[in-house]
Amino acid sequence: MSRPAAGILPAVVLVLALAAGPAAAYWQPIQQLTDATDNCNFPAIGRGLAVRDSFAHIVYANRMSEQWRLFYLRSTDRGESWDAPVMLDDALEGFTFSVAADGAGGVHFINRRPGGVLRYRRSTDNGASWLSPVTFSGGCETPLLLTDDDRHIYVIDIAGSLDAGLYLRRSTDGGENWGSPRLVASQSGFSGLCAAATPGGRIHVAWGYGPSGESHVYHVRSTDRGESWAQVQRVSTTSRVMPWSIWTGAGDEVLLAFTRYQGPQNFRRSSDAGRNWSSETTLAVLLSACVADTFEGIHALGVKDETRVLYLRSASRGARWTGAVDITGPEPGTRSRPQLAIDERADLYAAWNSRQTGQVQVYLRRGVGMGGAAEPGQRRTHYPPRLHPNPVRFSVHLDGAARARLYDRRGAEVARLGPGVNDLSRFPDGVYFAVLEPGPAAGPVKLVKTSR
Repeated sequence: MSRPAAGILPAVVLVLALAAGPAAAYWQPIQQLTDATDNCNFPAIGRGLAVRDSFAHIVYANRMSEQWRLFYLRSTDRGESWDAPVMLDDALEGFTFSVAADGAGGVHFINRRPGGVLRYRRSTDNGASWLSPVTFSGGCETPLLLTDDDRHIYVIDIAGSLDAGLYLRRSTDGGENWGSPRLVASQSGFSGLCAAATPGGRIHVAWGYGPSGESHVYHVRSTDRGESWAQVQRVSTTSRVMPWSIWTGAGDEVLLAFTRYQGPQNFRRSSDAGRNWSSETTLAVLLSACVADTFEGIHALGVKDETRVLYLRSASRGARWTGAVDITGPEPGTRSRPQLAIDERADLYAAWNSRQTGQVQVYLRRGVGMGGAAEPGQRRTHYPPRLHPNPVRFSVHLDGAARARLYDRRGAEVARLGPGVNDLSRFPDGVYFAVLEPGPAAGPVKLVKTSR
């Protein structure tokens, strides 16, 4: 049974905002997703939020009777309402767990259990039900879960023994079968492990290595889904640094955020898949989570003074950044572990932990259309699909080679439009919204269907 989340705008308000055109980008009110009697935490290592199409997935740890358990929350309507929590595991160690969603209805979950046992679970129906857990052999240290949206699932981890290497486990069939671990790097001693994968088979991994207090940041990449790996490369220009997050887009862009001990928060970016790196850039906060849209944009979250989650945006793939904006509101309390995701309509999903009610709870805020917003004075290079006639009685024509998804007023997908003529004669009268594939670079197009 779904329950409405507190503070959500009515659907009609969302429709009116979309109808305003590409400039209608705004943050919705904050939702408190948990109201437990004890603390609810996102992972310290891993990702607690994944979004795919209209489905949003959240995993978190909740302490119950002095025992930590892991729970799963699902929304089937882009965060408008949330199903009751489902327990995925009854034990954890080190707050090391992750969730990921692929493009075929698969939802994937890993958890480090007591004793370094790595457990994996999956759903094949967008989280409606879960298959029995699978335990991987060999133990784990800091496992990370990735998917490239093409039924390729990856677990990257440090081998459990001292001075062991970095390994990758891979499934090519959506998690049904797993191959043997493959060596990524034989360097001994890893810390601050982070990784990212993209459609097309590129995987990027970064970590810190070096004597205590003198560590550097290293990076390695694969362009063939982990079959082979390039030479390990040192990215940091000075010692005493630790990686924090890595992001990569569908093209060659890579962004690696890291922090210096008692120093500034930095990142470096690469425009050639990690072969070469720009100079270090200092920002107001350390980037904890990054996502990309289809209009040269990167969106990021970071924590300021342990009390605020700040949102930063770059419309130039990290070359320039707008000023940081506090999205967590004026209420006092600590904030931590921000999570960020983006859907195919360019809506952002920002989540974090906060202690505002006596216990740590999970909060969420959606940024409607935030992924399609350009900086002032910046010209767009992508445009929405041209549909005509509009209003339409029988058939609508989509120009060029474009394709689009058609949504009704509630945000449900009702059709996929191809190049040329598309028959809408049997559709009910009303307002619809078309979004150009593969992404809403310039926002949705309002389409009116009428029988008169």
